[in-house]
Amino acid sequence: MAEPDARPRPTPARSVLAPPATDPVRPGPAIHLMVMIEPYLSLLLSGCKTIDSRFSKTRRAPWNQVSPGDCLLIKKASGPIVATAVASQVWAYELRTPHDLTQIRTRF
Repeated sequence: MAEPDARPRPTPARSVLAPPATDPVRPGPAIHLMVMIEPYLSLLLSGCKTIDSRFSKTRRAPWNQVSPGDCLLIKKASGPIVATAVASQVWAYELRTPHDLTQIRTRF
């Protein structure tokens, strides 16, 4: 018998309840709106996609704004909020050379 998939999956959007605070510097977890397009939205909701990346030439939100424990409202582009999730791990990289991007591709 196959073992059940233990990967955390987003939950259908019902109500927005912030998880307990995990960072003593911030007063509590933040709430972020995560707008996604297909096919990435369906892959995330099915559990096939478990990581999301955002790239920009300039450092702007969500750069260094999301922390573990923050609540993510997952919204379909031009549509409703379809799920909620809690950020478990967050990485922020500043790409200065083409080699930096190669290292990220290798790691993830």
